[in-house]
Amino acid sequence: MRKRKPPQTLEAVTFRVGALLLAIWLLCMTALTLLLAQYLFDDLAQSGLNYAEDVVRNSGLEELFDETPDWPGMAESGISRAIAETGRYISVPYYHTYPGMEKTPTVFGNVITHDQCDTAIVVIDRQTGNVLRSSGDFLYFNYVTEEEWKAGTEKSTGHCWISLEDPRFDGLKKDYPISGYMDYMDVEAIRVTGWWAGSRFEPVSLALMTWEEYYAALNRVDPDWEQGEMEADSAADSDWEEGSTSDSGGSSEPPYTRSQLDSMGVVKWDVQLEETAPPGRELVTLYGSYPRTSYYQELDPVTYGGQTYNNLRDLLLTKADRFGAGRNNIYMEDSQFDLWESIIFSSWGAWEEGNLFEGYTVLTALRASPLDLAMRFLKEAYFATFLLAVIGLLLVRRSIRKNLTDPLRELVMAGEKNWHPTSSEFALRWQEPRKLQQQYKKTIDQLRADKNEISRLQTALDYARHAERNRRQMTSHIAHELKTPLAVIHSYAEGLQEHIAEGKREKYLQVILSEAERTDAMVLELLDLSRLEAGKVKLAREEFSLPRLTRSIFEKLERPMQEKQLQLQLQLPEECTVNWDEGRIGQVIENFATNAVKYTPVGGNILVKIETDHRGTIFTVENDSVPFTKEQLQKVWETFYRTDEARSGGGTGLGLAIAKSIVELHGGKCAVRNTRTGVAFSFTI
Repeated sequence: MRKRKPPQTLEAVTFRVGALLLAIWLLCMTALTLLLAQYLFDDLAQSGLNYAEDVVRNSGLEELFDETPDWPGMAESGISRAIAETGRYISVPYYHTYPGMEKTPTVFGNVITHDQCDTAIVVIDRQTGNVLRSSGDFLYFNYVTEEEWKAGTEKSTGHCWISLEDPRFDGLKKDYPISGYMDYMDVEAIRVTGWWAGSRFEPVSLALMTWEEYYAALNRVDPDWEQGEMEADSAADSDWEEGSTSDSGGSSEPPYTRSQLDSMGVVKWDVQLEETAPPGRELVTLYGSYPRTSYYQELDPVTYGGQTYNNLRDLLLTKADRFGAGRNNIYMEDSQFDLWESIIFSSWGAWEEGNLFEGYTVLTALRASPLDLAMRFLKEAYFATFLLAVIGLLLVRRSIRKNLTDPLRELVMAGEKNWHPTSSEFALRWQEPRKLQQQYKKTIDQLRADKNEISRLQTALDYARHAERNRRQMTSHIAHELKTPLAVIHSYAEGLQEHIAEGKREKYLQVILSEAERTDAMVLELLDLSRLEAGKVKLAREEFSLPRLTRSIFEKLERPMQEKQLQLQLQLPEECTVNWDEGRIGQVIENFATNAVKYTPVGGNILVKIETDHRGTIFTVENDSVPFTKEQLQKVWETFYRTDEARSGGGTGLGLAIAKSIVELHGGKCAVRNTRTGVAFSFTI
């Protein structure tokens, strides 16, 4: 099984800090949500338990059921208004009603934030227990009869309401969506034809007079009339009172009323419904001003007592079925109190003797979720606090990366690449990383010191080994080189001592002298090389012609070159004066020339060149021969190194080493390379 790679420190710390912040955020938001939900629950419970009483009193229903109503249908008008215009809102806590607290910060964002609860209203005949009216889609207005309308009277004489539950009114709902407080804000008047079905009016024809059409008709009748500001007229519309259909006002009062314009036949009604009346129905035509509507919004299905209902109205109707004649109210135990979903019932009625309202009971139901409302009210707080938590996490991550993980990573990289970290030396503010870095620096310094000491000792050891190897090699070479001439001298001296070959005495003496001179030359070369390597040779600098010196040296070698039939080619400038030690440079050139003559095969070529460029003066001797191997090219300048195994000829192996030392003493350098036909030795000063 493959071993799992451990996580990086920054990711691990970020994950844990993020998880901690998330847990704290969830805990705080849960506590805040529960506190707000409990606050809303208390408000919701009080509102729900008082809802029926508030419906009656806020709609004016109580006053409308007087013993002597002002006009017929006044009580029915109150019921319509009670159902249509009484809603229930839950508001967030705010302080704008208190002086000096208007701009107090709040976690709820907009201080006027509110949410409408799901409500339902049912009006019951207390004496029979029958449902008279309930929440639903309906249109209502105060009307005048057709005769009164044609006579120019627009003062209401009754109340009419029309159910809009039928699909045939879908076009009306689409063309005239409600605006404001359940008003058709752009409708001036309504005309309906139909029959009465109890308190409800069943239309077969419905037409509307729009605000634009009313003023267009005014302009058609009287083009010189000045309309004035429409806003003022619409403001006058809002002053409509129950029992009247006042004319619209403005900066200039219209010269004709709606009924007068309709009588003139200049008004174009917007027909929304036109059907044939069923036989046997007595039809009437009614006119009204500023019709209003009530659209019941069916929300999610309701679960109550283990059963599911399509909406809150259906549930409330089941409660209404329990009301028999004389039942007064719904008890608190009927309600469902819960933070997630509360359903609160209430009822209200008047039972004093002589009050006409004692025959009606208003049932209400209010449904809302305190927790859901709290979460919706706090959504801005959720977002803001979560954003702050994320920003805090990023700041903590940045601080950890800057003060902990980056220094640790730098130390790891320093250990891998063997370099000393200094970039974050003054950025570290945390004690442990700073101590770790200081300890690391001490360790690195100690390791460097130990490494330097090891390197020094290794260099000294390598030098000692190399010196010892050179000493042994030199001793071996010296012994080998001196052994041959000494053996010859010893052999010929014994021959003379024992009087062997008396006739060859002169020849033996000549051989002894020759070998003695050879030995003496070798000793002198060794002494010369040791003095050069020790830097004890002082150069005698003088100006001389390098081409002239070169020619003189090769003239001395003319005889051996003729014997081997060598071809010499000199590429020398007419004049090249240098300020060097002529004797020592002659020694170098003679060594190069002697080697070239010695190792060039019979009939071969020798090329001598002198060049001058930005590097200095370059002297080169190139001859035909067997090319050097890579190892030979590297060792040819070493003391006593010879390539006799690959080429013929003798020598001590000291000449090139002496030449290299002389050139380097002049501040130059020697070089050797293979050519297409042989090798080339050169020096540059």
